[in-house]
Amino acid sequence: MSETKFNKTLLSVSHVDFSYPKRNLFTDLNFSIANGERVALVGPNGIGKSTLIDLIRKQIQPDDGQIICHGEINYVPQVNDQTVINDSKSAGEKRLALIENTIWLPGSLLLLDEPTVYLDDTNIQNLLYLLKNYDGAILVASHDLDFINQLCERTIILQPNNAVYYPGNYAQYLEQKQLDKQAVHNFNEKRDILKQQITEKVSTLKQKSTDYNHFAKTQDNTGRYPSRSHDHVQKGLN
Repeated sequence: MSETKFNKTLLSVSHVDFSYPKRNLFTDLNFSIANGERVALVGPNGIGKSTLIDLIRKQIQPDDGQIICHGEINYVPQVNDQTVINDSKSAGEKRLALIENTIWLPGSLLLLDEPTVYLDDTNIQNLLYLLKNYDGAILVASHDLDFINQLCERTIILQPNNAVYYPGNYAQYLEQKQLDKQAVHNFNEKRDILKQQITEKVSTLKQKSTDYNHFAKTQDNTGRYPSRSHDHVQKGLN
C-alpha cells in the first residue's frame, strides 16, 4: 500500500454534537480516519460506541456538525439473534462467515461492532489475519482488549461527553496514562518537600528577626542607638 494511499482521508467527523432527550452524548466530537488505518473505539457499555457507528452510517443524524465519508461503508453489527446466541459454536461460525463475506464486499471503510463475540481463539487469529490484510480502513468497537491491541494502531476512548484520541493502541494508552499519573505524583511530592523546606526556612528567619529585635531593644534601653550595621541586618532579615 503506497504512502499516498495510506494518507488519504476516508472519514471526517467535524464538531459533532449529539444528545438523547435526557442525555448529552457527544459535544464537539472531532476525528478523522485515513485509508489503511485500524482504529479502536473503546469505552464502557452505554457510553455511545454503537451510537457513533450509527451516526457514521447515517442511520441517525447529529444535532450539529458533519460526518463525511469519502467512500463506501461496510458494517458488521453485534450479534443479537437469540437463536444463534443459544448455540455458541453456531454463533461463532456464523459470526466469522458474516465478517468474511463483508470483508470481500467493495468498500473503503469497514465498521465492526464487537466482532470477536462467540469466536474461539483459532477463529480470532483467522479474523486478525483477514483484517490486517483488508484493503481499506477499519473502525472497530470492542471490549476485547487483547484483540484490538493486536489489530489497531490508533485508539478513540469515549468518555462522558468527551473523547480522547491516542496515536497508539489501547495498551500503549494505558501505559502512557500510568506514566503521566506517576509524573504528576512525583511533581506533587517534590512540590510538598520544597514547600516544607520553604516553610522551615521562613520560620527560621522569623525567629532570627524576633531574636534580633529583642537584642536591638535591649541595646536601646542602655541609651545607645542601634548602629547602621544593625539596621542593615534587620532589613536583610525582613
